[in-house]
Amino acid sequence: MTYAYRYVSALPASGTLRGYTNGWFQRDSCPWTRMRSESGSVPSDAYLALRYGYLNNYILVAFGSRIMSDVTTQEVQSWLYSLDRSAQTKKHIRKCLFDIYEYALRYDNSVPSNPVGAVPIPSGVSVRYDILTDEETESVVNAALREDPRRGIALYILWQTGIRSGELLGLRPIDLIVDPPSIMVRQNVRDAGVARPKSKASVRATPITADLLAVVQLCIIDLKEADRIFPETRRTLSRWLNDAIAASQVSLRGRRIVIHSFRNEHNSRFLGKIDGDILRTSMGHVSERMTDRYDRRFLETLVAMLDPMRAFLPVAQHFDRQHTERQSGKTREAP
Repeated sequence: MTYAYRYVSALPASGTLRGYTNGWFQRDSCPWTRMRSESGSVPSDAYLALRYGYLNNYILVAFGSRIMSDVTTQEVQSWLYSLDRSAQTKKHIRKCLFDIYEYALRYDNSVPSNPVGAVPIPSGVSVRYDILTDEETESVVNAALREDPRRGIALYILWQTGIRSGELLGLRPIDLIVDPPSIMVRQNVRDAGVARPKSKASVRATPITADLLAVVQLCIIDLKEADRIFPETRRTLSRWLNDAIAASQVSLRGRRIVIHSFRNEHNSRFLGKIDGDILRTSMGHVSERMTDRYDRRFLETLVAMLDPMRAFLPVAQHFDRQHTERQSGKTREAP
């Protein structure tokens, strides 16, 4: 037991879950992280960012103000199974809360038991996100462009590339590639900050059309190489999409349209039409050895498939003419 006391958080048993987890899943202030690191299992920044998001976006919203010892197994199970999230996400959330209580029980002795231990691990079909038709997407993107060109460009990139929202928010000018037109996905923005992408396979090149590249380059003239092109949050992206849907007057007819819908739609568009290895690599769904096969030929294959997607990109006309003329001739050469 001597070893355990090195990580005690020194919080009273009557403390709330929010008070107990203050500083958790941050590299320098989390006793659970220090314990794991000193035992030889060092959590990655991406893993800690995921855990931080689960804690703040789900667990503390539901139980943050509760006294830890008062939370029951039945409450946790009812709450967890009511979440409108995939079974996999629910598993991660459950494990996050389980580890918090297990630490409090074993090392702090601040709770009498772990109420999460008896909660069955969620299983079942993942949440299905609906998609928009091409015509509906055009209306939504144009509505976003009228509100703010950057909004339309962000939504269009998500639609054309299928990258994750956090990967979009992590894009920098240095990540733009001119030949062949593509973007390098190198980082992922989460609630806890900037981290590496979701997995090793997620570090990849994703093709875009030359038209879209030219428009994005208008947005980065005044940015430094390492500046984020979209320094917003995932919640802001969701608000942009919802505002654009409302402004476009597209009828959802009961469909569940979220930012991730663009990724699902992109995957569905190319499924069965191009080599499965190419598609999985483009989406960041494959092992690192597959990433090694993602050379210029694969990029050019996907770019050819993207050509029909350039039909509606009236982005440039939404920029102020003077601004466009001021930027002409200053096209950034990406590495």
